[in-house]
Amino acid sequence: MVMLADRFLFTLQDGFILAMAILSAVFLTIAIRVVKHADENAEKHD
Repeated sequence: MVMLADRFLFTLQDGFILAMAILSAVFLTIAIRVVKHADENAEKHD
């Protein structure tokens, strides 16, 4: 029973880590696009 619970928690942890990695990649992509867009706007106004 303890090993089963342990295995479940490790599986849950792996899924959580994967979800966080995907989420951070999405946020990183959005941040890069926002900075790029702001850069282009700054160049247009100069």
